[in-house]
Amino acid sequence: MAHITEAEVLERIEKLTGSRNLALKGSVSWKTADETQKAMAFRDALAMYNSGGGWLVFGAAEGQLTGLSAEEEASFESCDFNDRMKIFSQPEFKCEKVLMKVPFAGAEKQLCIISVPAGKGYPAVCANNAEGPGGVKILENGSVYIRREDGKSERVANFIQMKTLLDRAVSDRLHAEEEERDSEEKSLAEISDAEAFFNMHGAFDSWAFWEILCYPSVYKANRLSLQRANKLFEDAVGNRDGFWFFGPNKVEAVNRGAQFFTLTPETLECGRIYESGVFAWRKAVPEDYGTTKMQSEDGKKVMSIDSAMETITRAAMFAGIFYPLNGLDCDLNFHVYIRKTENRRLVSTTPGLAVPASASCKVESASVLKRFKLGEIDLVRKNSIDAGMDMASLFNWHDSEVVLPAVMKMADSVFKRYIKKFPSWLAGDGHGA
Repeated sequence: MAHITEAEVLERIEKLTGSRNLALKGSVSWKTADETQKAMAFRDALAMYNSGGGWLVFGAAEGQLTGLSAEEEASFESCDFNDRMKIFSQPEFKCEKVLMKVPFAGAEKQLCIISVPAGKGYPAVCANNAEGPGGVKILENGSVYIRREDGKSERVANFIQMKTLLDRAVSDRLHAEEEERDSEEKSLAEISDAEAFFNMHGAFDSWAFWEILCYPSVYKANRLSLQRANKLFEDAVGNRDGFWFFGPNKVEAVNRGAQFFTLTPETLECGRIYESGVFAWRKAVPEDYGTTKMQSEDGKKVMSIDSAMETITRAAMFAGIFYPLNGLDCDLNFHVYIRKTENRRLVSTTPGLAVPASASCKVESASVLKRFKLGEIDLVRKNSIDAGMDMASLFNWHDSEVVLPAVMKMADSVFKRYIKKFPSWLAGDGHGA
């Protein structure tokens, strides 16, 4: 979320005049605003994205700060700015909405601020047309918009303006690639450290096992507090049927994080999480270990798609909910592995779901490597289904007319069952205890 202070707002709007990074949009109701007003707001957002970011402020106009009425404020609480904005922008980007009161002329004035991010990489290009009265074009498909210092949004009109944008895009891209390589190296070093801990006793040498790795695409050494990292595992202790897909018996602190290792006749499982947000988890597959062992009728090792979808969906729920609530501001790498899967058959315990005998894995390790763009809760569901479809494909089950409905039904069932168990402490500020 955008963190905007009262002092910052008062400083920016002090002169009550627009600038390259500030557009004063007046006191309007988003619900009753006409399409021309909305299109001009979208044009300003496109232009700001291409000009270093900025704010659209509703409740203030050139030379005056009237604030929003209660009705106008309510219209912005449920406004569809991002949903409408993505129709006009390629690439898509998201703005943050902040409703706040500020003191002005002896009274409090209600404002709605749409915070536009600064574009990185290639500029946003207008992807649709929008016209005002008399057919005047406000937005034109294929055009690139920028902001002037006097607060006007205009189309890129000459070579110098376009070259400036493209030079910035190349520079941003090179910087992003370098940052990503550096982040990958640091994250993989921590994952390697965790795997050394997992392998220390050779406990997994004889067993097929799940391994799930999560790490942000941008490395930050102190993304989580040690207290937060510990609480994640502590909350799951003795609560195997709770929200978390992992179930430690006890937790211990480790340098820069927390870890657990459970070895009993029923469970072989371990996990580690670092302050950076790097997470690694491993568990012997229940089809081979403990009282839940399964085999095919001809004695071959199996993998239950029902069990697999429960693990994948719960892990995707963890990734898609835990990380955004802990301030993740980048994509998340989500890697799922099943080790020792060669010639393992896929089966199902769902009545009426017939998995063909040809559905078996031909590789030593099945892997699903995803890069999640975290956001709305429905995206968590989509990520689960996509990962489940990929896993079925790795076991050579490609009949999408059968697989997709089955995977969707399994993912939805797991999601509905466990979202009710969402821990309330996690919905705090994302950074405390």
